[in-house]
Amino acid sequence: VFSILSKLLVSLIFMLVYIGRCLYVLHKIKISIDTTYTGTEFNYYESNFFKSNKKVLKKFAKAYSYYYKKQYQQAILYFSEALELDESSKDQAILEYFSGNCFMYINKSKAAINKYSKALAKEPDFTEALINLGIQYDEQGEPALAFDCFLKASKQKNESLAALNNMAVSHIKAKSPEKAVDFLNRAIEFKPVHPTVLGNNSLVHAILGNHDISEKNYKLAIANGYNNSSNLKQALDTIRSMGPASISYQDAVQMAHAVTDLY
Repeated sequence: VFSILSKLLVSLIFMLVYIGRCLYVLHKIKISIDTTYTGTEFNYYESNFFKSNKKVLKKFAKAYSYYYKKQYQQAILYFSEALELDESSKDQAILEYFSGNCFMYINKSKAAINKYSKALAKEPDFTEALINLGIQYDEQGEPALAFDCFLKASKQKNESLAALNNMAVSHIKAKSPEKAVDFLNRAIEFKPVHPTVLGNNSLVHAILGNHDISEKNYKLAIANGYNNSSNLKQALDTIRSMGPASISYQDAVQMAHAVTDLY
């Protein structure tokens, strides 16, 4: 009897180990379903944030999976749950930032501004949060506040293409095309063939009457996949036919869709 019981006990132990391994594999598969398709960007956040709290990482993974699939309302819920669990200012900043992005994408600018402001309160040098905050201020008709955000972002040591481009667009809207050229030249040095930067450069040189430079940048923008080529062409043709003095800079920017959404 003892021998039989011993064998049963050993079999039970092996069975429990096997079940445990199966459950572990299923858990890893579930996590991979939620996160691996998000690619290297998620891996970056997994490697650099939430190291002290695995529960937060799990919430972030779930939120990010919804974010990646553009299911922003669901993502907001999980980002909020993660915020309640995490006390690290660095982690909280990234969670507030992604929450802000979700609100931005569902056209709730005031909520997005609130989230980006909270992110910056935790991490004042958070370049991406500064840029997106500036974009939302611009959406709300607050060009001075937008300008301030873009200026701060463009002065940081890790200045980004988006910050330089957005600073240029702010100067275009402020009727300072010469200053816009300076920022666009820096952006082109940063990345020579970005279509939005080239399109904006084409526009601003047309406003300044530098039509040869404008045409060169227009062709480069189109060759590199500029999204609003017909609108940009219409704006350039209008500026050339009417002359830069007879068209408002805001109208030119609006016609060309010289947007500042380099996220």
